[in-house]
Amino acid sequence: MAQNYTFTIIKPGAVSHEYIGPILSMITETGFHIAALKMLKLNHEEAEMFYGIHRGRPFYEALIEFMT
Repeated sequence: MAQNYTFTIIKPGAVSHEYIGPILSMITETGFHIAALKMLKLNHEEAEMFYGIHRGRPFYEALIEFMT
């Protein structure tokens, strides 16, 4: 039987407003099981690699700036 996994990012604005706990609570209250949790801050190069699919779009530079 195959398992489904969902990748979730809590963005910097939510972290700075201290919404991590409530967001994780909402995830578990809806029946999801958190199998792993990692907190990190992307550097510019990592953000460019992760969001590379959006390169060339009007919002790309602002996205990279926001996420770093």
